[in-house]
Amino acid sequence: SPNDNVSSTARPLDGFEMTFSFDLTHTLRAIDVYATAIDTMYHLAINPFLSIVRPIMAVEVEGYNVLILFINLQPPEAPNQLKIAHCVAALYRAVNVMTDGVAFNELRCNLKINTQKIGALSIAPLTLTLDPTPTTTATSVNDDLEFQMGPNASAVGGLGVPSGQITDTEHPEFAIKFQFYGKPIKSKEVALVILEALATSAPFNKNTECKEIEALSSNDECIIIIEKVDSPANSQKFTYGWAIRTLKLLFERIIVPHKRFGDLYLEMSFNGHKFGELRLLRITGATGARNTTDIAT
Repeated sequence: SPNDNVSSTARPLDGFEMTFSFDLTHTLRAIDVYATAIDTMYHLAINPFLSIVRPIMAVEVEGYNVLILFINLQPPEAPNQLKIAHCVAALYRAVNVMTDGVAFNELRCNLKINTQKIGALSIAPLTLTLDPTPTTTATSVNDDLEFQMGPNASAVGGLGVPSGQITDTEHPEFAIKFQFYGKPIKSKEVALVILEALATSAPFNKNTECKEIEALSSNDECIIIIEKVDSPANSQKFTYGWAIRTLKLLFERIIVPHKRFGDLYLEMSFNGHKFGELRLLRITGATGARNTTDIAT
């Protein structure tokens, strides 16, 4: 998990504690939570791992009704400060707590170091809608978890196209070819393994060459493997920064628009030179033991 990676890298999580509380009167759609969490984890991962978050960090994504907010509660002179490292661990844990408990409700997480409160994480509706019959049981919030894409969207042979290429609008020289094939994967597990891969990448210097990233979904349902490809000596190196960018574009520009969840191969290139590969694979024999409704069904 990211916690293991974080603690072994720089040990910024020594003494770090999280406590969660839910407001069952405010429900969230799972896709809104996952999409906003992936975008938030991207913004965390591209920043220096030990940098301080001050005073707040707020992320919303157009089209999704969730606001993710981190607040630093310490004065600037205090020794214990809310850092990117704490936010990565807290967000990763919060989304898994929601998923495992099938509790997609407004969440607040108090963040402490050695019992001293240093900050808070909030995952809440961006716009509140009045519900005359507030939800009182966590399981019933999963009645509306679809991607707004129809009943067959989670099947790899369902909607969307099997292959194609995208170009990064912010970095036009960066392109990704994609090919769907093979076995379908539960859409929640796809979102979670992307979140895991981003969290795993966060501790590393973004300009350091990335040889390999391996991330396993917390339900052991699927795996992401990212590897650099040897390229000409004077060409762009495949760094952790490009790996993190790939993961963001994978979800936003490939998986969501094409409405497909299954085995997937990506080929990343810079100015026409292939410099990285990504594989998203269902693990053979995965039983999908998570007691949740899939976000795409």
